[in-house]
Amino acid sequence: MTTTTPQRIIELWPALSEEARKALTDIAESATNQPPLQLTAEEAAALQRSQQDFTAGRTLSFEEMRAATDAFLAELRARP
Repeated sequence: MTTTTPQRIIELWPALSEEARKALTDIAESATNQPPLQLTAEEAAALQRSQQDFTAGRTLSFEEMRAATDAFLAELRARP
């Protein structure tokens, strides 16, 4: 029997169906006595868009995100 680590769950997560993800989340929440996460409609929609972006490969590396953020902040600082 092997020990399941958080890293292994992260590795397997993309291959899981939504039903399997929900089941795994339900198990973890019940084991820790944590209440289910309650999302607003806006948060749920943002999460759905994020999942679609990941599925379609629309992601940024950390370096790309950092460069975009730095450029945005520099633009804000340059404003009078």
